[in-house]
Amino acid sequence: MFDALRSLLADIRTQADRPDARLAATVLEKRALSSAHSLAASVSRWQAEAPLERGDNSVQLALSLFADSDETDDRDRAPGLAARLLADDGRWLRDAVLSAATKAVHGERKLAALRRLLRRLLARGERAIVFTEYRDTLMHVRESVCPDAMLVHGGMSLDERSTAIARFTHGSAPILLATDAASEGLNLHTTCRVIINLELPWNPMRLEQRIGRVDRIGQTRRVHVFHLIARDSAEVGLLARLHERLQEAGARIAVCDPLGLPQDVTPDIEGTRFADEGRVEHGRLIAIRAWGSRRCESQEDTNHGDVSVAIARGRLRRA
Repeated sequence: MFDALRSLLADIRTQADRPDARLAATVLEKRALSSAHSLAASVSRWQAEAPLERGDNSVQLALSLFADSDETDDRDRAPGLAARLLADDGRWLRDAVLSAATKAVHGERKLAALRRLLRRLLARGERAIVFTEYRDTLMHVRESVCPDAMLVHGGMSLDERSTAIARFTHGSAPILLATDAASEGLNLHTTCRVIINLELPWNPMRLEQRIGRVDRIGQTRRVHVFHLIARDSAEVGLLARLHERLQEAGARIAVCDPLGLPQDVTPDIEGTRFADEGRVEHGRLIAIRAWGSRRCESQEDTNHGDVSVAIARGRLRRA
């Protein structure tokens, strides 16, 4: 699927007279990084639109004031716009991109990883918020991964959102699936500390807003954030670009880093850096358990730096 998209984008970028088509193809790329289902749904809708003839300027197309994020309904969409911009690529979209996306829906590794992660979290009694930019993906995740999850998106009324949030925070639904409609103005830190980003938004502030639903004053536990990144896709480059933008901002003003990467480390999608961190954390946990299971018999036993601090905090909470 990604190969088909790359071929389409490469072909469009060689045509200097089609900057508008590049924009439309980039939207498809964002959709693909969200889910194969979202890409297939977009291409199918675009194929169903009646495109205007290329070069026909007799009709002024209406443009939505909103970004292409599924937070509007069909009445807000610009009729025929996408179909017009990619009219010359209709056969390629149908035979290559749509065909590959339809097949990929049945074996999406990102959703398989999400399923494993949620299973482990639920086994430990954790609640989690899964963010995605697109409502197509949101519905697909609920249908294929967690059918009992609560939903929050821009197409819901205020009462519907309030009911979903209440069931997530105080009811029996431990998973909340949300678009960026839930990334502002919600305080969910009292019952949740886990955020999962199904895809990386292109603006780092959106990441910070999402994490801010649980990482707020009053949070009593360590917050955990997972970014699911598709290997061998444009999302790897996007991760590096987001890291670069955060470094640039950090050099000028004090900013939070929603990626959680050290400033001098290049993002490593292969996970070698995380493997090293995992080994260090594993050793630290072993030391904590060994130290906490017996009384200190010598000064040497207390000289564990963060280990002693972690145990002290735990004892204070229990006290």
